[in-house]
Amino acid sequence: DASDTLSGRCFTVGFSGTDDSRMLLPPSARQETLQELMQTNGVVLRNLLRHENDEYEVLDDAAMGQHLIERFLARPQGQQAINVVIDAGALVLDYTNEEFARAWLRRRPDMEGAVYFSEDGGGVEVTTQSGLKMPLVNSAYAQRLDRCLLYLDDGHTRGSDFVLPAGTRAAVTLGRGLMKDKLVQACMRMRQLGVGHSVSFYASFEASLELEVWQERFRSLPETDARRSLTHLPSILSWSISNTSAVTCDQLPYFAAQGASFVLKERAYSRHKGKWAELAEACAEREVLSVDDMYAHACTPQPLVEVVEGRLRARLGSEGLGEAEGSSDQTEGIRDRIRTLAPNVVRPVAVFGEEQENELEQEQELEEESQSARPSAATPVKPRLSK
Repeated sequence: DASDTLSGRCFTVGFSGTDDSRMLLPPSARQETLQELMQTNGVVLRNLLRHENDEYEVLDDAAMGQHLIERFLARPQGQQAINVVIDAGALVLDYTNEEFARAWLRRRPDMEGAVYFSEDGGGVEVTTQSGLKMPLVNSAYAQRLDRCLLYLDDGHTRGSDFVLPAGTRAAVTLGRGLMKDKLVQACMRMRQLGVGHSVSFYASFEASLELEVWQERFRSLPETDARRSLTHLPSILSWSISNTSAVTCDQLPYFAAQGASFVLKERAYSRHKGKWAELAEACAEREVLSVDDMYAHACTPQPLVEVVEGRLRARLGSEGLGEAEGSSDQTEGIRDRIRTLAPNVVRPVAVFGEEQENELEQEQELEEESQSARPSAATPVKPRLSK
């Protein structure tokens, strides 16, 4: 609302799901969680840590969509059939969404249709055994998902919602570096998880190598009831939480850089208020780093607190951090966040200079040389008047 902005009453809103990224919010943004939702994260983990969800399989090296279908069909008799695929690990690379749905449906003559998200912006569609394709909402299967397979690609493992019958089992794929936030969001597409729905995990070969470390640690723990009843789930969750922690630590220098950028602009506004040309020049940021800036620093691992401190000093200078009102509070808030979250974390300084270089390389790869083909010269026709 414009009146709120002008009066200084600004409100920040966000998605109501998992909140693992709250540590990277700006110091001025405070997360307000409803009291009745405080236990959400714990409830989700409790529903996931159940015996029926403790199914885990390792896929072959370079396995993709076709291999997944074969593994689903090879499940032993007596095991619950897989009717939902939640591709959180982004393993289906050999098919489009529609192609995977059709290929899977052809191998499941007991099902009448397959539901998927159209990649051309058409929304949720369903394809039938006879080859017909239509929007799900206009089909007879909108209220009969018990007769359909469901495929959720990587981009729709968060935010999508389907009313699935009780007793449905989903396959959740695991890819390298999968974070807990994305894993839990994917599993919760099964809205009745723990009270009727269940999941099985299919790990890529690369993810299984990472998981082996956590499985060894779990097996070395003292014998308990939880360890006897669950074989794979504790390792999967520990692995995903460790990935979240590592990514959060890697993003803290960028969090500090964004905070420093805000302080610079705040300082520039206090200095050049009303002088628009000077203000624009003071707010301008360097878009390209020099070779010295990118490679002339030490490549040895350093404490993350020192890395961030160096970045703040490089951006703001060692003096005058409190020139603008609130600047000192902002920078001190950034420092406190780093000291609290990662007091003993060590990272190579060079890692944080590679992001811009990677972005430049991607831009160069996307550049296309356009060559316009002009028509060849033509002889004009002589004008004439009709009689």
